[in-house]
Amino acid sequence: MKTAIISVALLGLFLIIGGTIAAVMYIAPLVKQVRAEHQAGHYTEKARARLLVQDEKDRDYKGAIEDYDKAIAAKPSAKLYDERAECRQHINDMQGARDDLDKSIALNPKNPATYGMRGFVTISLGNYAEGIEDFNKALALAPQDGEIFRGRGMAEYCMDNNTAALKDYQRAFSYASEGENASYAQYFIWCTQVKLGNAVEATKALTTYMDTPGAKKSPGWTRAVGEFLIDEKTEKELLAIADVTPETGSVVNQRCEAYYYMALKRLAKNDKAGAKEALQQCIDTNVFLFLEYEMARADIKRI
Repeated sequence: MKTAIISVALLGLFLIIGGTIAAVMYIAPLVKQVRAEHQAGHYTEKARARLLVQDEKDRDYKGAIEDYDKAIAAKPSAKLYDERAECRQHINDMQGARDDLDKSIALNPKNPATYGMRGFVTISLGNYAEGIEDFNKALALAPQDGEIFRGRGMAEYCMDNNTAALKDYQRAFSYASEGENASYAQYFIWCTQVKLGNAVEATKALTTYMDTPGAKKSPGWTRAVGEFLIDEKTEKELLAIADVTPETGSVVNQRCEAYYYMALKRLAKNDKAGAKEALQQCIDTNVFLFLEYEMARADIKRI
């Protein structure tokens, strides 16, 4: 009987020890993981709250980055790196954004949007050929994404590979939804044709497009740009429209676009001095997230 009691006691002791080991091996890491996920989620919610404000100028990108730092330290993910990269872009930390996107791709190499974002960031750093490589990777994963074609077209355009840029902008238009996206694809086609020496033909083609039902769906500012390109509005009229209630986020954004298209109109008339002046005005807006800004930085070096 005594031996049986001792055996039962030892069995109980082994069960206790085994349970403790199991807790250490399995339960403790699980608790740690849950805690990390909770912390990451908490900081992520704080970061997104800083960005969910109606007025763009009131968004706290630096504060959001600090919260993303904590969320990533708790539990890194490709999505968090993407979101922090986007915040870094808004404060013009393009190298920091590039670093985050590298980390995102290391965790998830199958997201075309990440390659597309890295392509734009890489172009902003002046590395056009590398940017094209990223857009190629994005298109391998999403071969009918018009925005990616537009991004690659911009890279080719900045490298003065205008024939390749034209093809990409045409593909961008073919996949674009009616309205704003389709209209800007047409405007980029017009700009590229101007650089290829086909300004008259390009203006005729754009005039035809502006009369289509799809073009008429474009919002007021977008349509005003097209009307300016086909000579239905003057520079003074375009700038006046740019300075009213903005559709692009702010008046300075619209001025950035206005100056760029003014430069290309002047270039079409062989007014290189006037074109260079307008390109500099575009650059001086410092709207570094706009395609027109990057195109102006590339064009001014060649005029």
